Amino acid sequence: QIKDLRAVRQKFQELETDHSDKKKVYDTAAMGYESKKSKLDSEVKELLSGYTSDQSKYHWLNCMGNVVDVSIKRVTAGLDSHALRDRYSKKVTQQEDLTKKLKSRQKTVKEAAEPNKNQMGMLRDLHKLLHIKIACHRKGNVGSIMHTPAKFETTSGGANVMLL
Repeated sequence: QIKDLRAVRQKFQELETDHSDKKKVYDTAAMGYESKKSKLDSEVKELLSGYTSDQSKYHWLNCMGNVVDVSIKRVTAGLDSHALRDRYSKKVTQQEDLTKKLKSRQKTVKEAAEPNKNQMGMLRDLHKLLHIKIACHRKGNVGSIMHTPAKFETTSGGANVMLL
């Protein structure tokens, strides 16, 4: 039995050595395959994201092409370019006419304002004089100029007149 046991132990050691050698080969191959698999997975993810991006761009460009087609149809089916040109040239003509009228009105107002400048100056001076008279009356200095008190009269038209 001991001889059998020694033979079995020796066979077990040979098998264990053979098993560990084959296991090393297997582990090395498995690590190589695993690294290749991870590289392929990352490449697949990259290609998939590129595919998704390209597909998104394709659909976006397709939609934009449809929008352009609809815009072209709208332009060609709607008012043609001559009608638009006529409409805008009519508007431009109307604005030019309005500008001419406004310029002529401005010229008329300027011409009418020149003769009235002197009158406006006199009215400003009168306004200042009246303010001075009112201020003097409030201070009580009205009669001090001629040593006579100021008189207030109402005219037949209903105007209040202050006499110095």
